[in-house]
Amino acid sequence: NSANRTGDLLQPTVSAVDLDDWRAERQQIEDLGGYFYAEGSTGIDLTRRGEPRRLSVGFFTPGFFTALRASPAQGRLPVDQEMVRGGTDRVVLLSYSFWLNEFGGSESIVGSSLTLGGSPYQVLGVLPRDMRFPTERADVFVPYSTIPDSGIPRLRQVRTLAVVARDERLRWPDGYA
Repeated sequence: NSANRTGDLLQPTVSAVDLDDWRAERQQIEDLGGYFYAEGSTGIDLTRRGEPRRLSVGFFTPGFFTALRASPAQGRLPVDQEMVRGGTDRVVLLSYSFWLNEFGGSESIVGSSLTLGGSPYQVLGVLPRDMRFPTERADVFVPYSTIPDSGIPRLRQVRTLAVVARDERLRWPDGYA
């Protein structure tokens, strides 16, 4: 059970192992994915582009962007094998504001490489201007799989991911997104 009751509050996070199990077993849910973002705590160093600096980063799992039905403003979203350990997971998506501020909205950034945390990451795309979830403060989004076990161990009892899901059977009333 991933929900712990403590003082009438539910623990809203799950482990990466639980999320993988849920994705594999899903039958009626169109897609689900997870994300990890902690204001001021989730960051990655950008180097080899002027003075080194810390960027705010949102980490995501397979299913996150498809559950949200996000469409990139430029480029593309990662495919599943680009979001798992052992895959080619050194990819990055730029927030729209970071893309404008850092690269002047240049489309040529897609396909290029940025050095993040000392490793080259391929820029796959730019997120839509109106994407503010899970935060509007993240500069970049990288796969959760890039966090090593020394940072966040991949154990069932280590619950760091918030979950998003899409179920086509549920419809919002007119006027809601």
